[in-house]
Amino acid sequence: MIPRISAIMPTADRRRFVPAAIAQFLAQERADAELVILDDGADSVADLIPGDRRVRYFREEAPRILGDKRNRLCSLARGEVIVHWDDDDWHAPDRLARQLAALDASGADIVGLDQIAFLADDGAQAWDYRWGGRQRWIYGASMAYRRSYWKRRRFPAIRTGEDTRFVLDARDAQIVAMADTDWLVARVHGGNTSPKRTRGGYWTERTPAPLRERIACWSGRSPPEAVAPIANVYALLAHERPECVVDLVRNLRWHDPVSPILVYDGSAGGTLIDPKLPWARWGVEIVPAPRPMKWGKLHDFALDCIRHLGMRDYDALTIVDSDQMQLRSGYPEFLAGQGGIPGILSSDPRPQGRATRIPPARTAQGERALWQPLLDRFEDGDAAFVHWSFWPGTVIGADCGRAIAALFEDAQLQGILGASKLWATEEILFPTLARLLGFPVQQNPCRGDWTQYRRRWSLRDLDAARGDARTFWMHPVPRALDDPLRRHLRASASQYRRAPPAPVTGPVSADAAILAEMRALPGWLSDAEANAVLSAARAALARDDTAGHLVEIGSHCGKATLLLGRAAEAALIPARVTAIDRFDGVTGSREDRLVRDGVTRGRFDQMLAGSGLGPWISARTGEACEFSSGDPVDLLLIDGLHDYPAVATDFAAFEAALTPGARVAFHDYADYFPGVAAFVDELVATGGWEIETAVETLRILRRSAPVEQVASHLLEVSA
Repeated sequence: MIPRISAIMPTADRRRFVPAAIAQFLAQERADAELVILDDGADSVADLIPGDRRVRYFREEAPRILGDKRNRLCSLARGEVIVHWDDDDWHAPDRLARQLAALDASGADIVGLDQIAFLADDGAQAWDYRWGGRQRWIYGASMAYRRSYWKRRRFPAIRTGEDTRFVLDARDAQIVAMADTDWLVARVHGGNTSPKRTRGGYWTERTPAPLRERIACWSGRSPPEAVAPIANVYALLAHERPECVVDLVRNLRWHDPVSPILVYDGSAGGTLIDPKLPWARWGVEIVPAPRPMKWGKLHDFALDCIRHLGMRDYDALTIVDSDQMQLRSGYPEFLAGQGGIPGILSSDPRPQGRATRIPPARTAQGERALWQPLLDRFEDGDAAFVHWSFWPGTVIGADCGRAIAALFEDAQLQGILGASKLWATEEILFPTLARLLGFPVQQNPCRGDWTQYRRRWSLRDLDAARGDARTFWMHPVPRALDDPLRRHLRASASQYRRAPPAPVTGPVSADAAILAEMRALPGWLSDAEANAVLSAARAALARDDTAGHLVEIGSHCGKATLLLGRAAEAALIPARVTAIDRFDGVTGSREDRLVRDGVTRGRFDQMLAGSGLGPWISARTGEACEFSSGDPVDLLLIDGLHDYPAVATDFAAFEAALTPGARVAFHDYADYFPGVAAFVDELVATGGWEIETAVETLRILRRSAPVEQVASHLLEVSA
């Protein structure tokens, strides 16, 4: 019998979802339907396929991008109606019957849902998604369509979003959004092919219990009850590239808004971390009195972090290297679901015997005689020696970490370490001493395939890693903001922008004479933006309590500097402008692309001489932090490099000097410089600042509360 309906299920490395997806298809009890599965993951699920002729399984060794995979499945399908049967969702027993009836009754080409219920993987949260766009749209996992239509218009060959593009491009199709929506519950989890942004405008949070009950009614069992996440702490060792430290903090905070982040400055001088940056706002604690760290001997970094935490109530400390990035949300929940962390979670918990091929463990075995007196003090001490864990992503249980820190006070252990030639000490000492103290060394449940030593990863590797729900980390990711892997991670996570767009007000009037003078200078500032800068500068210098000081960071050839200078020249009080730039001609963003146009100081000096503004403008060559003297500032204009770390650093350099009535202007608040927009949105979201003027890509902020009130609020937050 040739089936009328073909449910198609692309899958790859989702073993835990496949049995339920097949069972829910068979529960449809339709002899005229088939389930077509195409598996191109590294872990074949052929062993999960039942001996039922309605289930057809196809295995391919070479992975396909999702658009190609959909098309391949449609070509394998034999039914006249094709239904998307995603492996990670929950399907009602009468789903196929309802969708077939909708197609027959409407005569449509495509039917499905534009309102969908979503349930978190652990059953703890739920949301309703309601499409609000102008174009016709159907959620991809809910689609049913005629095979004849697919033959006319196939899926685009893209990695994600192929189903959305299929619908939006279907201008010649009759599309019907079904009124009954209670036959599908979509799952939100860390491995969603298309990550779900549940804070968006089309999402509404709802009570999860009714959805759990609905699923229980369908399948006879509910998804797991809500599991409380473990109290996790990230320990981040920073020793180079401070802008990438900020990028990593934003990466962690995007995926995990709750877990504290310890930042340990292991650089030679201990001056890598700029204390003026808003670390407390980012949920970061700077570990005090850090020691310089040398590669191969990093155990003191972890010990200092454990001692810093003391008896604080937490469950686990997760080690994060500075070139390690988190790939998905739900990490504390995932660890909780594995039963917690009593000891060490290791990349390889097996004892490393004398025949080990792991170099640090081999070195330790060569020193066994040195360690033997210590081993003899503990029951089964010989069995504990040697254990190993690849350091990035290692997890240390709180009680275990405290016990190891206490053992490091032991004089015998210190004597052994003084004589030892062991390297990669952190990888040997923590799991070995944990086992020696009676704590378990267990397999880290997070996939370690993408956390390796000195491996070069590609974008294809990154997409494959993100497709596995058990993969939370990738290492190494080069420490460069414009590295393709970092850029891809930011792009797939809304540029780490959690705060909503800051509210805006209307534009102001123009000043034609000065604007004409400004237009003759090289640079990027529209008339409307220039007029707003000029008006803000004049207002700042007209206040009764003005200090008469305007500061510009990123002067380039002096386009905006001229505007500030004209305002200072016309002020009724002595006023001055400090213009700060490296004047090296480098513009743009380290997160994307830098443009090098040659040294600009000569052109700036020409502007200064030609305008006659020398008495009011002082040019300073260098970084903002070099010239933050503490003198009060009435207006701060930030227009230097446009990546997030640069904007944050420039603001932090002068934040303490801003007067209570000061304004801060940010230029290039735009999608093409997401770091600027993200920083401004977050600053407004703190409640201490609000948008006063918004003109094109210029945002001028003022305090939304008295400075004393803002300071009090920040102290409360940091406490």
